Amino acid sequence: MNAETETLEPVRLLSPFPHLMPPVAPLVLINPLGYAAQEGLDVTIESCGIPSAAIEGVIEGRGDVAFVNAIFNFLYRDQGHPFFAFSCYVPHQNRTFVVPETSDVTSIQELKGTTVGLFAIDHLPFARATLMADGIDADKEVKFNVYRHKDSFEADEMVDALKTGEITSIWLLDVMVGHFPVAGVPLRSLPASLVDRLSPSACLFTNDSCMRERSDVLARLARAVAKGTLFCQTNPIAAVRLLWEYVPEARPRPGDEDLAFQRDLFALKARLENQRVDNTRDPRWGAIDDEGMTAWQEFLLETGEIKKRLPLAEHYTNDLVETINDFDPAPVIKQAHSYSG
Repeated sequence: MNAETETLEPVRLLSPFPHLMPPVAPLVLINPLGYAAQEGLDVTIESCGIPSAAIEGVIEGRGDVAFVNAIFNFLYRDQGHPFFAFSCYVPHQNRTFVVPETSDVTSIQELKGTTVGLFAIDHLPFARATLMADGIDADKEVKFNVYRHKDSFEADEMVDALKTGEITSIWLLDVMVGHFPVAGVPLRSLPASLVDRLSPSACLFTNDSCMRERSDVLARLARAVAKGTLFCQTNPIAAVRLLWEYVPEARPRPGDEDLAFQRDLFALKARLENQRVDNTRDPRWGAIDDEGMTAWQEFLLETGEIKKRLPLAEHYTNDLVETINDFDPAPVIKQAHSYSG
């Protein structure tokens, strides 16, 4: 480690995925693009495999920050765990029930009596609540096949299961949508009138003690992520190429580059669309929607996934938003336009 690196503040970011891939480029690229160092940070990203492993790592102090869906804040707080949101990462809902475009199923209600693919067991509470909101008893009227574990996304298995009819639908996260059209199974989403409007979708989370003691570090991290998001939105093609270069396990095998690029660019663009802030009630980087968090709490209380109505101030803060947005976007946009990879 050189003298310059020694002056940087260490931050450990825990990822809920088996490995890093282009849809999380806004986070991963803060290192190679220099945004972390600009903020005085030495950011290490550790892949934990599934959301619960990343969350528990933060709660137990083995990591500083995790990026997961907002539902987990409510679920873990309901159990008394010190898990706290300090910056919105994905404002728009990024989970949905999907079916093949050729499917006759047009509504969530039609999933009653079918087998549904579940993208990780940690996603069951959200899938169950979404079904319940549309009148389906998920414990009695739907069967779940669980895909993805700590070591693999099981993407090929999900594609094959849809092709063969083993499953009718998948409760899917946007980072995986690129795998299906390149495999000849284009998807469409089933509308969920309540859930589709829930905001935020994902946030940056820490534990209570880190929030108290390192709020300035957390604000600078979120600002670096905002810069990374803006870079990717400006030049997503460069973002895919750069992530391939920076993350060896994300690189396609020789001969697979064209299909892999289509897959990864499709998924990155889907995630970036959900990360837009210009079409939100508070169009600032990192702003957590007060009205949206109220709706989240009511949704989870009504569906029985949480038992206690806690003050929303125990779940999140917007105190860091002004600091997060204290940067000039022009140099980031210029860098993205000029990047040739």
